[in-house]
Amino acid sequence: FGVLVAALCDGGADLTRRVWVDIFTVRQWPSSKSDLHFEKVIEQCTSFMVICPSVKEVRKMKYSNVFSRQFPVEAKVQVPFFRIW
Repeated sequence: FGVLVAALCDGGADLTRRVWVDIFTVRQWPSSKSDLHFEKVIEQCTSFMVICPSVKEVRKMKYSNVFSRQFPVEAKVQVPFFRIW
């Protein structure tokens, strides 16, 4: 949660703006149904942010590992995108 707050307040952020934090909408358990259809929601937004932590092991990856989707275990634990795709 700290990464999220830090990212929203980074740099010249307008600290008077209102932010909708939607971090609990993706189902966190296995299922046969997909709930990853963010397109319709994003189309209605004037702006949006995707925030994830920086992982040292990912920065050290070779491009061949990225394209073959061979991500370090540390990344899969810390970054939700690596658990989904």
